[in-house]
Amino acid sequence: MSSDRTNYIFVDYENIRDIDLRLIEGKPVKVVLVTGRQQTTLPKELVKQMLKLSPQVSLLENEHAGKNALDFVLVYEVAKQALQDPKGYYHIVSKDKGFDAMIAHLRSQKILGSRTENFASISILADLTTMPLGNLVETIQTRLSSAKGNRPARKKTLLSQISAHFNKAVSEEQCEAIVAELVKRKTVEISPSGAVTYPAA
Repeated sequence: MSSDRTNYIFVDYENIRDIDLRLIEGKPVKVVLVTGRQQTTLPKELVKQMLKLSPQVSLLENEHAGKNALDFVLVYEVAKQALQDPKGYYHIVSKDKGFDAMIAHLRSQKILGSRTENFASISILADLTTMPLGNLVETIQTRLSSAKGNRPARKKTLLSQISAHFNKAVSEEQCEAIVAELVKRKTVEISPSGAVTYPAA
């Protein structure tokens, strides 16, 4: 990610509540908290963070009832912002894997995006040198599952994509360790010649 690229983080606050907005201070990041109809209050500490970082944070209250109502609102807001800034990076913080189809579509349009279940693991926010290997691996697993049409076929390319995903903030050793763990978890298989296949596909 280039340093001048804005990172837009859309939080599905219905199912992800562990949000530390202090991580975005001084970074090219804008956060949209999308709340559901039943969420009438926010934690005091979160509100204090929002007030302090108000130029970077906005609250979107979905007042419509119905199954997946919040999801549709969130998707619309991401699409609207992507039209305004196609060079941005679009993060969705949610446990809902249904968003992966939208992420894959964004990428097919040459727009960067990813879904994560951990706000603090977003690469521009995290100290990747100290992040546990398991968190890094889970981030890459989510990335691979949301980009089935654009997954690397060679180990060398996979290592390169992992490095790029984390903005080259992880070492070569960390990239190799991530790949080894992906193999251990049977997310990928790597042949002696370096060919990569995806057993769960």
